[in-house]
Amino acid sequence: MLISFVVPIYNTEAWLAECINSILALQGEYAIEIVMVDDASTDNSEQIARSFDDPRIRYVRHATNKGAAFTIDECLRLATGDYVARIDSDDRYLPWFLQRTVPLLEAHPDVGMVYGDIRMIDPAGAVTCPHLVAAHDGKAWMGDELDDLLKRNAIPAPTVLARKQAWLDALPIPAAYSFNDWYLSLEIAKRWKMCYVPEPLADYRIHQQNMHRSMISNRKGEEITLDILAKYFGMPMRPHHDERFRKQVYAIQYVSLADKYFGCGLYSDARRCYVRATAADPALLLQPAIVRRLLGTCLGKDGYESAKHLFKRIVGKAG
Repeated sequence: MLISFVVPIYNTEAWLAECINSILALQGEYAIEIVMVDDASTDNSEQIARSFDDPRIRYVRHATNKGAAFTIDECLRLATGDYVARIDSDDRYLPWFLQRTVPLLEAHPDVGMVYGDIRMIDPAGAVTCPHLVAAHDGKAWMGDELDDLLKRNAIPAPTVLARKQAWLDALPIPAAYSFNDWYLSLEIAKRWKMCYVPEPLADYRIHQQNMHRSMISNRKGEEITLDILAKYFGMPMRPHHDERFRKQVYAIQYVSLADKYFGCGLYSDARRCYVRATAADPALLLQPAIVRRLLGTCLGKDGYESAKHLFKRIVGKAG
């Protein structure tokens, strides 16, 4: 049995060596390969990648930048292992990653993907959040995850180990999907059972170059999210995925988008998404937090903070 680690690279010289070393240091007697595809980095990522003299490592470099979707697609196709893990080159594994995931895939042939909780780290590698994923009440779980995934992208990519065939079934990645973690998880969930491990398996690094940050500010994340949902609900679905379910999914996704915009100070975009969420599910207007943020999009940061304190005082007196 061979396990492949695919590592898309783009200008992550500060953290690439740590990522590679975290793979090489994984516990367990497993045969591995590392497939790195460098999307024409302009920093010293190439020199760092080539400095590792290990026959298990394969490095491929693009002459010109081809984008995240193309690079990740290529990484997954180049992998030759029975099981494949995908990690961005600024993240790192925790030592027990394989010991927690491989046995589950070995024991359950109908499970296509295993994933776990994740820790958040800062640019220097210090842990800022020891647990992030509040999935399945924090308990080990196995089953059909498609419904939950349509509502929330709760699968952290660096914690995933999936069968090679499960990845191939999800390809090709649409070229416009520079953010494609959710898309890949959904495609696998359509065909396979999933398994959740209730402990951190990897570290996700937060820094100014994170794609997820730019996906909010340039609104690309919203564009991709809505395109994925439109395609899904435009094809034959499961019987219970009716109009009521569709509205529920859109309401939850719009709230998620609104919260992200709100956190970035993009108040007009946040307000637009809160309004669309409540149009899909008017019951959301009964949730104080959503009403408070919706009003906050009109008041700005200072006005929102004042209104929040006033709201808490009123609710406290009413109680």
